[in-house]
Amino acid sequence: VHAAVVELDALPDPVRARAEDHHHRPSRPVVSARLIGFSEGGVVVVRLRRDLAGQALGCVINLLDITDRREAEEKVRESEERFRGLSEASWEAILVHDGSRIVDVNQALCELGGYGWHELVGRDVFQLVAPEDREKVRLLFEDEFDRPYEMNGLRRGGSRIPLEGRARSFLFRGRVLRVGALRDM
Repeated sequence: VHAAVVELDALPDPVRARAEDHHHRPSRPVVSARLIGFSEGGVVVVRLRRDLAGQALGCVINLLDITDRREAEEKVRESEERFRGLSEASWEAILVHDGSRIVDVNQALCELGGYGWHELVGRDVFQLVAPEDREKVRLLFEDEFDRPYEMNGLRRGGSRIPLEGRARSFLFRGRVLRVGALRDM
């Protein structure tokens, strides 16, 4: 962060006019801040100080370099796109869940269960497991079991699907999520 205290008269006319236009006349001395522009690698924030009459006294201009943040956000976007591409290319049904809440599924899972993506995301994962297997699957999740196991899933109409499942935990944006792959047996 780079900051400078500048008298308003020292600012170039377009910058001074823009800074003054972005602030109102206060009823008491005030320091207010406004984002007045940004460039590819930074953000410009002007903090303007006024007296009781509303007369501008001076300002502080902060130039924030956000290049690293933008690059990190782009890497996350690219990683999410790669994951989405891989999961959609898979023949296995894939779901990602946070605790028991489903946060993402691929098309193969939608087709296997007869659901749309929007019907599955946000749903409790155990609603897709046959009642007789829910406790077994819950224990496997809690134990972070990552080898293949068998279970019965439920299709949209309630019919059972014999499945082989395998799941693994992973860290995503500071949270531990679990990704599961299911195969119709």
